[in-house]
Amino acid sequence: MNMKFHFKAILSLFLICFISKSGVAQYTDVINSNRPGSSMSSFSVGKRVLQIETGLNYKSYRHDGFNNSQVDAFAVDFAVRYGFFKEQLEVIWDFTYQFDELMNRTVSPELSENRNGFVKNTIGAKYMIYNPISDEDKIINIRSWDANYGFHWKDMIPTVSIYAGANLILGDTPYDYYNMFNLQNVAFYSQLEEPQISPKVVLTTQSNFAGYWVLVTNWSYNRIGTDYPEMGYIVTLTHSFKNNPRLSIFAENQGYKSDIYSDVLVKGGFAYLLGRDFQIDFGLGASFKNTPSQTNVALGVSFRIDRHVDEVKTNKEKSNKDLSKGKKKKKLKKKKKKKSKVKEIEESIEEE
Repeated sequence: MNMKFHFKAILSLFLICFISKSGVAQYTDVINSNRPGSSMSSFSVGKRVLQIETGLNYKSYRHDGFNNSQVDAFAVDFAVRYGFFKEQLEVIWDFTYQFDELMNRTVSPELSENRNGFVKNTIGAKYMIYNPISDEDKIINIRSWDANYGFHWKDMIPTVSIYAGANLILGDTPYDYYNMFNLQNVAFYSQLEEPQISPKVVLTTQSNFAGYWVLVTNWSYNRIGTDYPEMGYIVTLTHSFKNNPRLSIFAENQGYKSDIYSDVLVKGGFAYLLGRDFQIDFGLGASFKNTPSQTNVALGVSFRIDRHVDEVKTNKEKSNKDLSKGKKKKKLKKKKKKKSKVKEIEESIEEE
């Protein structure tokens, strides 16, 4: 497939989404981090907000098909998000750098190799194309608990965003196509070589319901146009507590499939707000299969530099719109009065 065609198609899709209407602003009074899960929120961080999400991750892989060959790894997860130009838009740089030891037990004696490199390195932009939440929905109803915290089917209508980005391979890496057992050995896959640049698109949805619940889904198409493109999904359910709103817990299911590797993972953990701009988190994860099996433990932090300013201009424009609406109503009333007077004159003429 033509790589240029894929880039043009993705760019066109993103531009179409960019000019669509989206509704309410993205900014929140407290930090809204994607950690500790793997899914991407539909909401951006807000205009002029710089947010950093980082953590340490221990991972262990064991492959039954390769005589229990094993990879033990420590990885640094790092993401930078910045909102600019419009409230609905943010740019994201997201990478994982890994240090590991590979035990190759397909040979005798077994071989050990220390490796390091980028497992993931992507840069892109996300834009919210639809938001069903209006300003009126944000107003707390002091007379009804159910209106604020009860379950309503309309709350399941999701906010929708589109992400378009690129995977960047910097130099040689032992983890092409996310293959942890990538050795020049007949017992393993032949040495894989991933292109230096490949497109990635993600459709995200998010539903906030029943006051303290959030459901996020991601549907991705990764490494487009390469020899081994990958389809994936993530479903994340998050719950915060009324008595302790600083604490939230999450459960997540993630799956991906390509001709090289496919897996389904389950994850869980919690996040805790230490302040309106600072969060800590902890997470666990495991896979269902044993070719390879995978377990991981993650600990991280998220913080933001908040320079968001409420747009007074928007309020002025809103008041101007209200004023213009008022003028239109007055004109309509005058027209109605004129019409009624004309009718009165016509009726009086007919009576005469």
